Amino acid sequence: MKNTKMKAVECMVLVFLTSFLAITNALMDDSSNEAPKILEGPVHIMVTEGSLVILKCRTSGTPKPKIEWEKDDTKLKGMRFETLPSGDLKIETAYFFDNGVFTCKAENEHGIAKESARLIIKQKTRVFVNSHLKEIGVGQTAILDCNVMFDDTLSVEIEWLKDNKSIAYDIENKYIKGNDNSLSILKTVGSDSGEYTCVARTDIDEGKATTTLVVEDVPNAPILKEINCNGLKAEISWMPQGDNRSPILFYSIEYNTSFTPEKWDVAVDKVRSSYTKHTYFMNPWGVYSFRVLAHNKLGQSHPSENSATCTTQPDVPYKNPTNVKAEGTDPTNMVISWTPMPEIEHNGPQLHYRVSWKKDTADSEWESKDIFDWKENKVIVNDQPMFQKYLVKVLAINQLGESKIPAKEVIGFSGEGRPLLAPSNFKMMKLTSSTEALLKWDPVSSESLQGHFKGYKLQTWTAEEGEESPREVLVDNNVNEVLFNQLKPYSKNFVRISAYNSLFDGPSTVISFDTPEGYPSNVENLESYVLSSSSILLTWDEPLNKNGRLTGYRIYYEAVRGPFAGLRIEGHHIRDPKLTSCILKNLRPGIKYRIYVTATTAMGEGQEYFIESTTLRRDRKSKEPSVPDFKWEPLTSIMVNWQPFNGQPTGTHFFTQYRIKGETEWQNTHEEDEQDFLIVGGLRRDSVYEFRVVSVDGKYQTASEIKEIKTL
Repeated sequence: MKNTKMKAVECMVLVFLTSFLAITNALMDDSSNEAPKILEGPVHIMVTEGSLVILKCRTSGTPKPKIEWEKDDTKLKGMRFETLPSGDLKIETAYFFDNGVFTCKAENEHGIAKESARLIIKQKTRVFVNSHLKEIGVGQTAILDCNVMFDDTLSVEIEWLKDNKSIAYDIENKYIKGNDNSLSILKTVGSDSGEYTCVARTDIDEGKATTTLVVEDVPNAPILKEINCNGLKAEISWMPQGDNRSPILFYSIEYNTSFTPEKWDVAVDKVRSSYTKHTYFMNPWGVYSFRVLAHNKLGQSHPSENSATCTTQPDVPYKNPTNVKAEGTDPTNMVISWTPMPEIEHNGPQLHYRVSWKKDTADSEWESKDIFDWKENKVIVNDQPMFQKYLVKVLAINQLGESKIPAKEVIGFSGEGRPLLAPSNFKMMKLTSSTEALLKWDPVSSESLQGHFKGYKLQTWTAEEGEESPREVLVDNNVNEVLFNQLKPYSKNFVRISAYNSLFDGPSTVISFDTPEGYPSNVENLESYVLSSSSILLTWDEPLNKNGRLTGYRIYYEAVRGPFAGLRIEGHHIRDPKLTSCILKNLRPGIKYRIYVTATTAMGEGQEYFIESTTLRRDRKSKEPSVPDFKWEPLTSIMVNWQPFNGQPTGTHFFTQYRIKGETEWQNTHEEDEQDFLIVGGLRRDSVYEFRVVSVDGKYQTASEIKEIKTL
């Protein structure tokens, strides 16, 4: 029984302990449960398009919260958005449409925590240069461009680097930064070559672009390594010393001699850039020195140092004088001339010339004359028959003997005489226009020219011009007709023809004939005067060359807008050639017009002459015209010429008032709106009248001063 009670007590204690432990464990378990907290959340961030973005979201909580990201209250989806194990959001490449508010949301069974931040996307800064390689000659100004694209909501700063080092503009005065971000480098030298980088920085990014500048110069002077003199051969070798960033294209070799020590001549013009030696053949009896120059696209280098000298032994001449010719300066002589040989071609001492000549006939013998002054260049052979054909030659001789090459025979002539005959049967065959006619003649014999037959000379003039300064046309010697176009219209034209040789014109033949009317030249002194918004007065003088009887004038006009002209309209056809003025009416206000005036003859319209003038704008306030003036001609009637032009607004037309002196009432003529003059008839003879003109513009009128005129 006792054991039974004991066991019951033990069971109760065990139950109690078990319950106590369960309650304790439960209490302990409640203390480990925790709602989510965001320990380090996203912050506002500003990046450029294309950037990698990491938005932080570091949390705590038990159990571990689930992390979700939202943008503008919408759950993020898509492979571009990756939630990392840490809870951070990774956006591999940000685009403009990613602008917005991103929210990190942490959640477990005990609660939710959120934090938000704004992501701002800006345009990426980009830098462009026009060329990644710029080549320029030394001494020139290099301009390096820098074009920048950036977000205009940001500020940008531009910096230039040379070989990755900042440029100190205050120290290096040759560098100038332009308002367009360009970099100018003044008076460039070789050391300015390098990499130039334009860097554009904003608060959030930077862009850069690099240009390589190559400042090219002429090559450095070569080093002349060696010269070997071997008889008449000079073997020259050299070494280049740098091309200064522009490849050597070729070399040239120059020489001078003891004859001309201050003068350097070209021995070899171009030696390939891959060669560094050359053999030059010298002339005998010379002391030579050589130098070498390198060439690239910018020019030639300074010459190398002069070589040691090469001395050659004398020999006979290898050539004879050049440019040998023979011609006379008058009918009885022949001048044989040549180009003297320079000393370097003498090949030995005491050079002189043997000049020989003979008639070009089988039985003629050579005559000769030695010229011992090597600088001489001619011989005059006198007492020769006129214009005879000769063979001439000039031989070079020095102390060792005659030239190795025979002297070349050249054909020459003694002096020319005056031609003997004039062209016969000289006729005007047909007038083809008022300035052109077909002329024909019989050819003269070449023997009558007594010289080289050059051709025919035609000269023309009119009676008014006189023959002292004729117009002239030259015709080949194998021609005996010509379409002659130097005539004057509506005139008696004289034409003279003669054959000519190198020295003289021969006798001439003269014919004359009348030409028909032609087209007149342009009018002279064309002027325009704007009268109103719809009218312009034109005045001009007759053409200088009427080329016929003037029949009148034609006036055309066209509106001009910028470089374009409108339809051409005929404004007037004046059939009285004495009228040299007219008024163009019914024009549009404020329009520029190009106005043409041509004179006419029976042939038609002559050359155009134009002037441009702009009508007044219609919004000009109407007011009285300025005071006009007038002049007159005292005929049986009085012709009054209106002159309203004094720099002030003028009227559109006018009329004339007149009265006998002493009377009070004015008589009015009709209003004239076509011309700038009118004729007042019906006046008393031998009487004194008072006249005035009245300018009219709409309802306004202005009278001129009164002038007294006495009739005939």
